[in-house]
Amino acid sequence: MSSMKPIDKYNRLVEIQKNGHHTKPADFTASEDHTCLNCGSIFKGNFCPNCGQDAKTKRLSIMQGIDDLLGIFTNFDRGFLHTCAELFYRPGYMIADYLDGHRKEYVKPIQLIFLLSTIMILLHLAFYGEGFNIGEDTTIEISEDSTIPTDVVHGVKTCINWLSNNMPVFYMILVSWMVIPNSIVFRRASSRHLTISEHFFTMIYIGCQFLILNILFLPIEWLLMDTAGNNIIGILLFGNTIPLLILIWDMKQLYQISYGRSIWLCLLSNALAFLLITILIVAIIMIISAYN
Repeated sequence: MSSMKPIDKYNRLVEIQKNGHHTKPADFTASEDHTCLNCGSIFKGNFCPNCGQDAKTKRLSIMQGIDDLLGIFTNFDRGFLHTCAELFYRPGYMIADYLDGHRKEYVKPIQLIFLLSTIMILLHLAFYGEGFNIGEDTTIEISEDSTIPTDVVHGVKTCINWLSNNMPVFYMILVSWMVIPNSIVFRRASSRHLTISEHFFTMIYIGCQFLILNILFLPIEWLLMDTAGNNIIGILLFGNTIPLLILIWDMKQLYQISYGRSIWLCLLSNALAFLLITILIVAIIMIISAYN
């Protein structure tokens, strides 16, 4: 029996990535009747149509307790680990599945980014003995002839300190900044047309990918930290290169376009995002100057 050619193996891998591993349809043709232990309804199939409880629900046992304990780590609205794995194995296809309605087997994006942010904060506490504090090194000295009003400076520092204590919101703001540029640049990329809301949830999932990468590399960063306290790996991997490569890969799969087209559109989207942030900074400076 001849082995598969490399090109055939690649095509098979791509096909598996596209199709994924969705939950199989329930067998509603089975003749066996079930009595729901929750509401008492009599039904056929795998789940009660009245309350949704599993037909296989049994009396409590020690083994079920162990299974529930393990489920904390493996099942979070179908599968926390499953969703994280899909985000790296077939991220664009997974996001497309979620947008198209295959949502039961994935952790919802808002829930996932909050859960990952919590894990990241706890690991940071374990390795560094302190939590994140974006504003801890942000000291704004106000001289006597400063042109920046004191209340404006106080407001900026208050916002920074609030974000440092609300990391999920901070990450959501970071990834949400790409929503408008992506919606403009990718609106005619393919036959798939996303709404602003769908672009938002897409970027939340992509933000979860960044968080997972940070979590995985946190021990390496801690081991390779230089004497000045700089995270060398974090600086190299999570500057601009890795996020851009992830975006290119995700958009290539999501819109099912070529890598060349995905690279061009992602670069264009990043350039537009940079232009928008520049306009915002200039506008803030002008408002502060006018206020002063």
